[in-house]
Amino acid sequence: MDFNELRRINETIRIAKQAQEMQRIQQLLKLSALLKQIQDARRQQEAIKEFCEENKDQFWRGEKPSEQELESLREQTGYDQKIWSDIVRELLGEPPPSNG
Repeated sequence: MDFNELRRINETIRIAKQAQEMQRIQQLLKLSALLKQIQDARRQQEAIKEFCEENKDQFWRGEKPSEQELESLREQTGYDQKIWSDIVRELLGEPPPSNG
């Protein structure tokens, strides 16, 4: 093997190592993005759960939350009112019919 062949082999190895490192970095970035999505989803879930727990009596009486309460929840979750309403219905079910 001459010097030029060794240099080409070393260059090939260096490039392969760089490619592996780039792949690792890309995987870490993807994992980081997924972790952030999971954390955001947990935060949203907790905000909705807390809101529903605090207001369950109001919901069961068939009363709607105030616009200020809705806006606060929208800010915490990033969800619009339609999505929020669907989630609340799913979590609490429809309020029972009134006995009147």
